[in-house]
Amino acid sequence: MRVTPLFALVIAFAAACGTKANKADTAVAANSTAAAIADHAADSIGNAGIPKAVADVGTHGENLYDQAKANDWTKAQISLDSLDLAAKALSASEASDIRGVLDTLHTAVAGKQREAAIEAANRVTFLGAKFTEKYHPKMPADIVRLDYYGRELEIWAARKNTAKLKATAAELTRTWEAVKPTVVSAGATAAAATTDSLVAQLGKAKSPADYAKLATPILDVVDELEKPFEK
Repeated sequence: MRVTPLFALVIAFAAACGTKANKADTAVAANSTAAAIADHAADSIGNAGIPKAVADVGTHGENLYDQAKANDWTKAQISLDSLDLAAKALSASEASDIRGVLDTLHTAVAGKQREAAIEAANRVTFLGAKFTEKYHPKMPADIVRLDYYGRELEIWAARKNTAKLKATAAELTRTWEAVKPTVVSAGATAAAATTDSLVAQLGKAKSPADYAKLATPILDVVDELEKPFEK
């Protein structure tokens, strides 16, 4: 079929309109997706009932622990900077609680002092659990504390500090006994049974090597204990 100049113009105009419509549809879809993501993030914070700054303290503290443990000081500094920003948005009492730990972290990260950095970073996890508790979060603060105590086992086993290991084991056991009914009620029965077994073994540990063998399995099972509360 021969296309007349006028018909060609009509086709070109229609194509242009179609392209604009497609671009508009794409833009609307992209904006909708971005809005949905933003709403989901807001809902996650809102549903948990935890202020963003408090939630960020826990996140950046855990990241900082892993980065200092791996001697990744560039990323550790980035996490510390983010932690500083979160701390500025905390309440006066929370900021007071974390100030000394932040001072220790600044010195440790700047000096690439691995042991001091991981110990202080883990302390941030403990404080993060404390800060969230008053907001009655979906994730029990005691589960976060189990994470903290699991890392404490790593720290003190590496330093062969038996006294600290015994004290940590006692606190971990007490914390697990307190939170276990909540975990079982949430449906994590298999993870609870595994935790029972690990805690029993922890009670029989004698040497730093005994505790060291249990640290990673305990941290792994805490990830399983968290799952019912992340839905």
